[in-house]
Amino acid sequence: MREDEARVRLVHALPGRARLAVRGLRRAPALGDRLRRGLRETEGVTEAWASADTGTVLVLHDQALEHPALLARAEAILAGQAPRGGVTGNWHARRAENVLAEVDGQSEGLTTPEARRRLREAGPNLLPRPPGRDSLAILVDQFRTLPTLLLAGAAALSVCTGGLAEAVAIAAVLGLNGAIAFTVESRAERTIRGLEGPAGVATVLREGRQARVPAGEVVPGDLLVLARDHAVLADARVLRAQELSINEATLTGESLPVMKAAEPVAPEAPLADRDSMVWRGTAVTGGSGLAVVVATGRRTEIGRIHALLGEAAPPPTAMQVELDRVGRQLVWASLAACGAVFGIGALRGLGLMGLVRSSVSLGIAAIPEGLPTVATTTLARGVEEARREGVLVRRLDAVETLGSVDVACFDKTGTLTANRMEVAALVGEGPVLGGERF
Repeated sequence: MREDEARVRLVHALPGRARLAVRGLRRAPALGDRLRRGLRETEGVTEAWASADTGTVLVLHDQALEHPALLARAEAILAGQAPRGGVTGNWHARRAENVLAEVDGQSEGLTTPEARRRLREAGPNLLPRPPGRDSLAILVDQFRTLPTLLLAGAAALSVCTGGLAEAVAIAAVLGLNGAIAFTVESRAERTIRGLEGPAGVATVLREGRQARVPAGEVVPGDLLVLARDHAVLADARVLRAQELSINEATLTGESLPVMKAAEPVAPEAPLADRDSMVWRGTAVTGGSGLAVVVATGRRTEIGRIHALLGEAAPPPTAMQVELDRVGRQLVWASLAACGAVFGIGALRGLGLMGLVRSSVSLGIAAIPEGLPTVATTTLARGVEEARREGVLVRRLDAVETLGSVDVACFDKTGTLTANRMEVAALVGEGPVLGGERF
């Protein structure tokens, strides 16, 4: 498209943020709604806002999404095109050759230039990662509880009334409490981030030849070559299958491999019964096959699960609820006591500054300064004990929840077990053969 024909141009850009000017958007709120919805469905876009007053669109996106690809996607939305890389229909219920044609695939595979173009348009084939916490966020989180805020307020009042010694003591308690929690949680965060491995490598058919490409470069229309022990790195429609079996325990919990075929299945078939589809996050256990990619990244079935998990917020723990309740009670009790002391002193004719100091001192004395530190230290010890047992705890509060569990129910396949049968021993008429002798 020539520059003078483009309806969308880049006005301002920063890493992960872009403002687009759209011709025809002014005083057209319906067009703005369409752009906003379409961009939000685009791989790599976090959020989008469209203004019919200014004629611009503000887009927040992953830094891996290049601005030319973003402009191309906006132009495609204006042209009424659906985004590549997303599920647009019941692929499992359509004939294989029709699916191949619908995603603009080729029997010999995509050409390298076409694959690059689609990668720019659809974005990288990466699953959404839950946002990690940086050091500043971890530190700030340690001072958001009500008891901690009460202590901070008490320290501020002490400074205002000249009680520097009390303020220093309270600040030291707060600092110790924050340092303990920050040290434990930041170490767990670094360890968990270190466990995240590469996305893997896929075998695809490109220009009639098999090629190994990083998982992030798999695009809609690619032909996945499936063989034993291959990981499936995108949702795809099976084109050919020869005794192809897939382990789908990560999605369905089914421990036995599922046989796949190219024949379409009923449109209303549940995910576990869609034998003409292979899903990202599963693995080939036997046979071979060829499948055309229909969904990548967060538009895959497992990508949707990742997105839902990222949006879930844990409820407050029982200890957090109790500490907040105690904190509120202390606030009202302290205010009542301070008010009573102030009133009695005023009736006796005491000086204003002396009354203020006495009231504040009483309020500070009513606050248990050691309570947050005791709770944090206890939870930190629990985190360390769990770490020695090979369990990583990202947040201190999770230890209290884990400690209150009486019965844990698991889907054992792939969680408590490896989903793999092995012979441990051979028992016959003679001695039992097992271990090193087996």
